[in-house]
Amino acid sequence: MNKNIFDILAPNQEWLKTIEHYLASYKLLYNLKYIHNREKISPAFFQYCLKGKYFVIVAIYNNKREFFIQRDFLKRGERWELVGGWVERNELPDQALDRIVRRETGSCLVEATPLSLVTNSYFTAEGNQTQHYGLAYMGRVKDDYHNSQNGTFSQIPKQGLNKKDLKILNLSNQLLKDRIIEPPVNELTSQETLGKIYYFHKYLVKPIAYFGSSRILKGILFKTIQDRCTHKGLVLDVACGDDKLLFSIAKIAKLVVANDISRQSMSKLIHRPENNIIFSNRNLLDLVFKNTFDVVICKNVMHHMRSIEEIELLLKTLKQLGKRIIILDIEDPKRSFIASLWNNYYVHILKDQGGLFMSFEQFKDLINLSYSKSTRTLKKIQTIKGPYMLAVIDQY
Repeated sequence: MNKNIFDILAPNQEWLKTIEHYLASYKLLYNLKYIHNREKISPAFFQYCLKGKYFVIVAIYNNKREFFIQRDFLKRGERWELVGGWVERNELPDQALDRIVRRETGSCLVEATPLSLVTNSYFTAEGNQTQHYGLAYMGRVKDDYHNSQNGTFSQIPKQGLNKKDLKILNLSNQLLKDRIIEPPVNELTSQETLGKIYYFHKYLVKPIAYFGSSRILKGILFKTIQDRCTHKGLVLDVACGDDKLLFSIAKIAKLVVANDISRQSMSKLIHRPENNIIFSNRNLLDLVFKNTFDVVICKNVMHHMRSIEEIELLLKTLKQLGKRIIILDIEDPKRSFIASLWNNYYVHILKDQGGLFMSFEQFKDLINLSYSKSTRTLKKIQTIKGPYMLAVIDQY
């Protein structure tokens, strides 16, 4: 039986159903904590609470691992709170997250990690009640300083926070303790330093690369995914970048998780809403999910690993994540004159960070050793940027 007017009318509103589907997807993917906040509020605040139903809240931290807190003006500015706000109509939580962080701090997120599902239950002395549902994140911002009369970064911002925010802050601190190494911000925001070169790349080089390389590779990838994926399938791209192939994959899958360590790289994807694409900003070597994916895509990642030990950890991580694993990477560019030209362009002009390359023979040996009990298909693909190496591993 319906408990309130919202339960009766919500099914008529497509956006609300989309948000509910989005939250259900988070429950499917992550072992999120549940935080339930119950609070008595004033009639005036209750009227404000009727403006929305879904929200995001974020424990923002900087490179010094200081957390951003702002004055809680609903408590007369005498207490502090974490940054948060409503998910607006026709907006998804990831989009709301970027908008709210930029509005409140003047900075942009470089990565965000979901922490918990939050329920706020409010009631008044007159007997009025309402509930709000939200997602709590931990988010890293580019800038270390933002001090104003409304908010500041603090090393130990526990005094004056409400119980809900304290729980979110404690979850964030625990997660940060487990992060021994974080990538430098310049690796996550490298596009900002390119200036005019960015437009040269976007409007001249990238179209050439697309027709001579990316289009070929995307076609092969999509066919390989399609062979294994159904409308009930789960797909994970561990380093999606700005690849719009995700939207084609989303049409044939139940749910797609688009992960990239750089939130800026995937910003255009985030702001093109699809209710069956979830975005993630985790180091792919730390990826953990509740479920195994039908297909896991790992493209142009191996040569970005910083050591042989990271290569080994990457292959182990992929084995734990997926039933079908697709690994795609460029062959050592030193083995081809054209490939070496492209590599010099990416390294010296676009400031690409990768450098751990291998030959196709080494690639085959690596895959055969790491997935010896699985069915393996390996081949080389010729493109304008040089030869690419493809491995398709079926574990089930």
